[in-house]
Amino acid sequence: MQIDSSIVSKLHPDITVSDSAGLSGKHFPDYMIIGPQRTGTTWLSECLRLHPQVLVSRPKEVHYFNLLRMPKHPEYNSTDFNWYLKHFEESLHRTRIKRWEMFKAYWEWYQPKVRGEATASYAALSDDGIQSILKINPDIKIIMGIRNPIERAWSHAKKDLARNQKRKWQDVSETDFLTFFRDPYQLQCGHYSQLIERWKSHLSPNQFKLIQFEEIAQHPHELLMEIYAFLGVKAKRKYTQHPIVTKRVNPTSSAGVPPVYEQALRSLFQDEIDRLASQYNIHF
Repeated sequence: MQIDSSIVSKLHPDITVSDSAGLSGKHFPDYMIIGPQRTGTTWLSECLRLHPQVLVSRPKEVHYFNLLRMPKHPEYNSTDFNWYLKHFEESLHRTRIKRWEMFKAYWEWYQPKVRGEATASYAALSDDGIQSILKINPDIKIIMGIRNPIERAWSHAKKDLARNQKRKWQDVSETDFLTFFRDPYQLQCGHYSQLIERWKSHLSPNQFKLIQFEEIAQHPHELLMEIYAFLGVKAKRKYTQHPIVTKRVNPTSSAGVPPVYEQALRSLFQDEIDRLASQYNIHF
């Protein structure tokens, strides 16, 4: 399927097209893992790389649709749609390596049936960003993760304020932690009901799958089998037997939420926890 450049240019005012002849619909994602951060997106993307019918972009987070209007953001790269699509192509060399890896592991060749990315920040996309994606691929599958919002915020803070800055969380000031928790984006990430309803309002039921972070620790093999079926690829137990399936991926320190931060975070998210219980029967 070719994508008409005039259509693409109407999807979002900041999308650019450098080569209209090179736009191929077969390279646009069939699925997206949309986070938010610290809900298991890295674990899931790494597990999906082990499936012979799934292509995961490199890097897993492309940060295209969420940064179209943020050229000064450190993770911004381009508004060029051709640049984006190249993340879902693979070189002949890479394809040969993957074919051999899959043959050794499963006695099956690597033949990707679905392609996708795992950009956690897409969870908070605006309606026009979601509509841009769906106008290109109306059948795209969306996987959203959720986690106890208090634990998610604490994990995200430990990653950004401690691990990424090569220091212990105890060396981060209380002011810095509280400022991080109250950041508008962080608050948005923890109010899952709003994120869920926004995405679901644009999708049919068979296009949206919600998973809980806690399921990864409790029954990772069964969860992966469900996701294979959701994506429409072969659901075989042997694809779930790699050691990474039961391993912590992209971890921060194991420190639990200290009481002072537990209290602050509960004041921010208790209403959302109650809402998830009453509206979605999700209990933390």
